[in-house]
Amino acid sequence: MASVRLAACMSRVIRSLVGASSLIGGTVGFVGVVALPQTASAQMVVERGGGPGGPMGNWFRLFSGGGGGMGMMMGGGGGDSLTAPVTSKHLEQATSQLALTKDQQAAINDIFAGFQEEFQLQAAALREEMDKARADFRENQDWTVFRAAGEKARQFGITRDEMEKTFWTDVQTVLTDEQKPAWATFERGLRREQGMSRGLLSGESVDLVTLVREMELSPESRAKVQPLLEQYEADLDRELQARKAAHEEVTSAAQKLLEGSNFMAMAQDEAKQAEADKLIEKARSASLRVRDLQRRFARQIEGELPENARSAFSAEINKQAHPRIYRPTRAARMMDAALGFNDVTPDQRTQIADLRGSYERDLGTLSKDMVAETEKMETTFSMASVSGMMRGGWEQSAMAGLMRRRGDLNRGVEAKLKAILTPDQIERLPSDEEGERGERGERRRMRDRDGEGEGEGGRRGGLRRQT
Repeated sequence: MASVRLAACMSRVIRSLVGASSLIGGTVGFVGVVALPQTASAQMVVERGGGPGGPMGNWFRLFSGGGGGMGMMMGGGGGDSLTAPVTSKHLEQATSQLALTKDQQAAINDIFAGFQEEFQLQAAALREEMDKARADFRENQDWTVFRAAGEKARQFGITRDEMEKTFWTDVQTVLTDEQKPAWATFERGLRREQGMSRGLLSGESVDLVTLVREMELSPESRAKVQPLLEQYEADLDRELQARKAAHEEVTSAAQKLLEGSNFMAMAQDEAKQAEADKLIEKARSASLRVRDLQRRFARQIEGELPENARSAFSAEINKQAHPRIYRPTRAARMMDAALGFNDVTPDQRTQIADLRGSYERDLGTLSKDMVAETEKMETTFSMASVSGMMRGGWEQSAMAGLMRRRGDLNRGVEAKLKAILTPDQIERLPSDEEGERGERGERRRMRDRDGEGEGEGGRRGGLRRQT
């Protein structure tokens, strides 16, 4: 009976974790194992892939060393871990930024071919180990089979980093003395691309260089912001490297702290809670420096942009910093579609436009409140937060209340829109499936609860059109 109660409690925790992480925070998915204490008869797995991880999910990821190893073992495919760290896109960037000649491109392509062959061999061997571990677990239900496989996954991560470093060292041998000064800028771009997605806080992963590059600006406007972008690149590079070092130290210490235990059990151990909170604060301090630098330069760059480009720049930063909050909703897609119908009468068009205006104002206010609550959760997260989740605290939290209010708003607007339209027009409104774009089952459940769809476009969709 005790095991049943404990399992039920953990089930509520898992639902809370998925609920929170599906909506809030950063841009990296995670696969985290939430194991019951040793006296329980079962273990549970929380799986999330793609999309932002949220405050709780980000800490699972950091404490587990990124989640890639366990993700591969549980059948998640390994995400980025089994993907080559160097791609043809990076070669194109090198060709452009380093002004490579045809002969240099041919030489680097040969280096790349050797790199790819070796990487695929290493990745295939690890994938085979992961498949064996999963098959063994399915047969025997013995979780210890993952320990050896997890160590091999960790070693593969080290090998992967070494292979990448060797590749780019070999590339530098091909450069001329005239090209070498441009290498530092190119290398910073690589580190920025790789490091941006590993943040813990909303706004850490916004790449202002890419954002400005994608805007339609005059040569004069670009020249005006270029000195700021160069300073941003240099300052951000230093902070990203410092954050990487801090997070690696935290991950190493956390894994030692978790030996013989798990994240949830640690949340109930006062001594381990205190140690874990110290690690959380160390990692958060490094992340806060990156986030604050992002905000400082965003304000400076916005001030140098033309007046007609500033609002779009600010809106795109909000979308990238809080993609789950500022994504297009199903209600918005429905109203956009309705306004595009050829048989909409002038009276219907006026009513829909009024409904859209009212909806945007209400949603805007809610979104700002959700951003504020997200940042509060991120900056105050501790092991006590996990304990609170275990006691069912999520449903009583301010964020859960805001999510319910947003769901009510969306469903109410959808109902009002359908009251304006004819039955034939209602039939032509976009369906859930058209807006899903491959939502996973749990994300679909969250969408249904909140009355929302994922909407069209990616994280950066629409900036060019807006400006």
